Amino acid sequence: MLIRKVLVGSAVAVAGMGLAAPEAFAQGGPPARPYRALFGADDMSRPAKHELSLSLSFSGALDNNAYATQAAVPAEEGGEPDAGRSELYTGGAQLAYTLRDRKVAFNAIGSASYPYYSALPEQAGSPAFGGSMNVSYAERESTFTASGSYRYSPYYTPMLDAGYVPPAGGFDYSSALLANEAVAGGAGVSRRFGRSTSAAAGYTISGTRFEDDSRSDARQSVRGSVTRQFGRNVSIGGGYAYGRARYGAGAGADPVTYDSHGVDVNGGYAHRWSPSQSTSLSFGIGWSSVDYADAPSSRWRGSAGVAHGFGPTWSVTAGYGRTLEYWSATGEPTWTDSVTASLNGRFNSRVSASAGAAYYSGERVSGPGARFTSYSGSAQVQVAISRNLALSGGYVYYTYDYPASYNLPAGVPNVFDRQRVMGSATYWLPIVHAGRPRVDAESR
Repeated sequence: MLIRKVLVGSAVAVAGMGLAAPEAFAQGGPPARPYRALFGADDMSRPAKHELSLSLSFSGALDNNAYATQAAVPAEEGGEPDAGRSELYTGGAQLAYTLRDRKVAFNAIGSASYPYYSALPEQAGSPAFGGSMNVSYAERESTFTASGSYRYSPYYTPMLDAGYVPPAGGFDYSSALLANEAVAGGAGVSRRFGRSTSAAAGYTISGTRFEDDSRSDARQSVRGSVTRQFGRNVSIGGGYAYGRARYGAGAGADPVTYDSHGVDVNGGYAHRWSPSQSTSLSFGIGWSSVDYADAPSSRWRGSAGVAHGFGPTWSVTAGYGRTLEYWSATGEPTWTDSVTASLNGRFNSRVSASAGAAYYSGERVSGPGARFTSYSGSAQVQVAISRNLALSGGYVYYTYDYPASYNLPAGVPNVFDRQRVMGSATYWLPIVHAGRPRVDAESR
């Protein structure tokens, strides 16, 4: 879906250190002449130096518990909000440009979508829009990167890991009619020292702004890491991160600012079983500390992940994480455990499929014992009708439960449960496809 990159949740773990795993073994290439409608602007079957494309989409869905019926439609006095079935229709457009060259790679995306809920016909005319960019410059031993993004949405997603993209973007997980802006940016540098050692450093900044500015938040962090490669298959590394964040505590309350620290040791292993099968493993263990409201708190952190590619077009991943997280919904940092899994692949050049599931459980730094939980699952099948037109169908299940003591944003219910079935059509139109990219293997 073309609206994925704009509407996905903006949660960022600013004190987290990424695992330093060995370079993944590439899976086999895609089937000969895949239908480009399945991949749109991300299609790499015919790379060019300059690419400009336009994607248009329309989707419709049935929802058994739209946020609108809980958050915006009042119940009869003494009764419960109406949680009946409703419809969602979304039209959108995305314009994407990519530059690939020997030392410079650049990507920019602008998109807008127009969602319509049958439960809220008076809200027609509330579009979502945004954009993102990524640029990298590579010398022989060093690579410099920078990125930035902005998105506005009239609908709020209270909890969604940024690394997991649902089939229909953030609309599948929104639970309140609550306009918000999310911004993020960062810059980094990595450098190789010899054939086996590398180091990286970076800075990130992000935040969410609501119409009620007293709930807005801002986060920033700096990080550094060193990795040592042992042969082609094994790597060991370590890193440190410092973060600072400010959360609005609501009307009449002063914002709260806090600092956090994180340190870990991490590693990875990768093995290529055949030209079309490979497996990679990663792990990390460390310690996080945070000083929130003059009450220091610290816990161990860790992660483990596995990715396996089987056949030329299929892959499965699974992972566990225990870390300090930063979600705008909770209004303060949380200690969180998560389990995620995904499956992606193509049956042939016309048909692709994906599925994913996630579980989160955590508690506030300031209130141990009050745990929240969240479950989500989705599946999607996409079929190319022509080289530029694709149809898709999907299913989403999403539920969360926050204790009543959590101070959630206005209109966000503490307990939420929904299912959605949807279908969509996407038309991808290449506008510019010119030049041959020059790739310097030594510099990349």
